[in-house]
Amino acid sequence: MKKILIVIFILLLTACKTSVDEPEQVTEFTFNGSMYLYSDTTQAGYDLFNGDGHLFEAKCEEECIFSFELDEDIYIVSGTSQIFTIKKNGGTILIDGTSQNPTGTESPEWKDDIFSILEAYQK
Repeated sequence: MKKILIVIFILLLTACKTSVDEPEQVTEFTFNGSMYLYSDTTQAGYDLFNGDGHLFEAKCEEECIFSFELDEDIYIVSGTSQIFTIKKNGGTILIDGTSQNPTGTESPEWKDDIFSILEAYQK
């Protein structure tokens, strides 16, 4: 009888377990004038997006990391909407963010698109 009570108790505890809400998956965004659509997630946790034949990789935990190639240049964006850094071919070209004065050697046309992508991931 004790065994049956223990099994019932375990089943009740399992049934009452609180569920952890998974963050919503970002499925699309506009970047550099193109619509990027979610295609897959790598084993390393990077979300892959395709847009007009270009690949955009995104991984967000406490901070986000984006990587993509445009005009044969490789860009890596890291940070949050408060402050992020854009690197081009390994060198920092821009530091920007909410309530920040942008600093750097370049200001790409698509820089403002980064804010909306970061905000989509930080929901």
